[in-house]
Amino acid sequence: MNKPVIIQENLLESRVCVTWLDSCGFINTDLDEVALAECKSEGVVSALNDDMIVLRSSIYTDSETGDYTALPLGCITGVEML
Repeated sequence: MNKPVIIQENLLESRVCVTWLDSCGFINTDLDEVALAECKSEGVVSALNDDMIVLRSSIYTDSETGDYTALPLGCITGVEML
């Protein structure tokens, strides 16, 4: 099990690359092939709370409407500032 990554609140509005583990489903597969998938998502940290980090990948310039990814903190294995 990975140690939880602590994400600092001072990363709000910073551009980051988050490495995280995604759940996967396997059908008709040997147990030793079952694993989580490592993923990387890039964006601007728009929100952070006890449960999740929210990355913004795009936004309309006249509003807060845009494209966001919410990642559970327990799935995150690393955060790198870009």
